[in-house]
Amino acid sequence: YCQDCGYQSRGLQSECRQCGSKNVIGETRVVGYFSKIQNWNKSKRYGELVNRQRGRYSVECADDEHKYVAAGD
Repeated sequence: YCQDCGYQSRGLQSECRQCGSKNVIGETRVVGYFSKIQNWNKSKRYGELVNRQRGRYSVECADDEHKYVAAGD
């Protein structure tokens, strides 16, 4: 997230892709809301964050009466 122009981009960046500013902070979306990485403790920031992966996940219900598939991004 660029603190100068407000541009949001995917991935961890060292400078803004929109305006070139180095005044950027990392953000992540956790269960529907954004969280600033700078507020995380060191183990979460340097351990958990680098191990996270994007994926396409699905949850299926085995009950024939209520059959549905929920897909995530």
